[in-house]
Amino acid sequence: QVAIGDALLDAGPTVFTMRWVFDALFEAAGTQLDAHLTLRPASLLARHAWSASERLDLYADIDRSAAAIEAFAGPAEARGYRAFCARARATSPARSSAIARLRTVTGLPSPRATAVRRAVSASAKSPAASRSMPRAR
Repeated sequence: QVAIGDALLDAGPTVFTMRWVFDALFEAAGTQLDAHLTLRPASLLARHAWSASERLDLYADIDRSAAAIEAFAGPAEARGYRAFCARARATSPARSSAIARLRTVTGLPSPRATAVRRAVSASAKSPAASRSMPRAR
């Protein structure tokens, strides 16, 4: 948090979306996201305020967010939010194709290619492995 006058403001991101993209990037680099960052789930994802009396909080829990949306904007908007969440869940299989596109755009290798490359490199560096491998003539 950052103090500005008497107010404390969160200095970090409000939402860390698409964690799987970062997992894939770290994996392609030969490590894991958790080895470099400590992530803590937040129940309150965002607070929107227009005035002292007009405020909408959104939560990690869909039911809690839907209830807040209903209280703020009515039942039709809450139903629309739930429909949006259902569509978002239905498109989650697109995640694997998005990771493949990310690898294509960035030139990052697949985890399998990275593992094979590491295994070949390790066996080439191992004195025991080089003694047991047939030599080309």
